[in-house]
Amino acid sequence: MLLRALLGFCSRVAVIEEEEVVVVVVVVVVVVVVVVVVVVVVVVVVVVVVVVVVAVRVKVVIVVVVVVAAAVVVVVGVGVLASQNGADFHRIRLIKTLSESENRRPVHIHTEGNFAYKKTCQS
Repeated sequence: MLLRALLGFCSRVAVIEEEEVVVVVVVVVVVVVVVVVVVVVVVVVVVVVVVVVVAVRVKVVIVVVVVVAAAVVVVVGVGVLASQNGADFHRIRLIKTLSESENRRPVHIHTEGNFAYKKTCQS
């Protein structure tokens, strides 16, 4: 086996464990969603400040505060739902892609410590 590996009949391909790949994808999706939510909240706050300044002159401050509170709740709720759905979608797609690639050619999964790698041997 060692001789075959040295002669090049077997090839080792380094592979990150599936769980780690999923975690990386989920973290990226969540970070993007959080950035989008923060930008939306900042825009809402700026609009609210402008509306409050105008409303103070018209004496409708209570209505504006209620509308702003409702808008913030909706934005945060949509952001949370989007992050959960996005993470689940990417996790499912990634696992499906990995399993499809595994079915294309026979491979042997070997583990050494915390790492796993695929070993494909030519006969």
